[in-house]
Amino acid sequence: MREFDDHDQLYILDTIGGSPRQLAAELGGTLGFPDWSPDGKSILFTAGRTPEHEGVYVIRTDGSGLRPVLTDSINEYRCPSWAPDGRRFAVGTWSPSGSALLVVDVASGSARHVLAADTVYIDCPQWSPKGDDVLITVGHSAAYPWKSAVTDARADLAILDLHSEHLRFVTSDGDKLNNYGRWSRDARWIVFQSDRHAPPFRDSAATHYRFDSLEIYIVRPDGSGLRRLTTNNYFDAHPSW
Repeated sequence: MREFDDHDQLYILDTIGGSPRQLAAELGGTLGFPDWSPDGKSILFTAGRTPEHEGVYVIRTDGSGLRPVLTDSINEYRCPSWAPDGRRFAVGTWSPSGSALLVVDVASGSARHVLAADTVYIDCPQWSPKGDDVLITVGHSAAYPWKSAVTDARADLAILDLHSEHLRFVTSDGDKLNNYGRWSRDARWIVFQSDRHAPPFRDSAATHYRFDSLEIYIVRPDGSGLRRLTTNNYFDAHPSW
């Protein structure tokens, strides 16, 4: 992603060499959260006029076949994540009435609510490589946390078993931010960003700096083996295996 003052751009870069190749250039506004399909032929991503009104789009990696999968005037969709079968994806959605986790059929756009909340904020799902679980971020408040005026940016990681619909927490730190978790390829580890090492934020002005205190951690899905990977004064975020 390349971010500018009033719009974003999506690129593919060959890691061996060559120039970045732009995708979905015809879309203006905001773009984000690209996710490769399991077969490597398509990319899901979000796009919209503003960050609060983003839908989900799919495009082939050669730049063809761009189409919307989920769009409406009320909900914002965040962090689409392919299922291992390549036919469905999980996505978080938010509107003033609450947040939810959806499972969506890529071909038809048919969506099914698998988890909904009006007192907490459900965000950034990732489907497990094994196919049975979805890793999500659960914010401690129902307020939309990504506006500059919001100071209650506290969250923990949780895993939803898609068969039993049982939700269990991986982290439980109360006043800390643990979010944007990502599975390792073998599903044995989760990498995430956190401010759990930072001193307590005692007022709203201090909370403003919460995102500047993020470091990268890994943890087992059962909550064991927690380990900090980065230690610096920079904004370390959005890890990916």
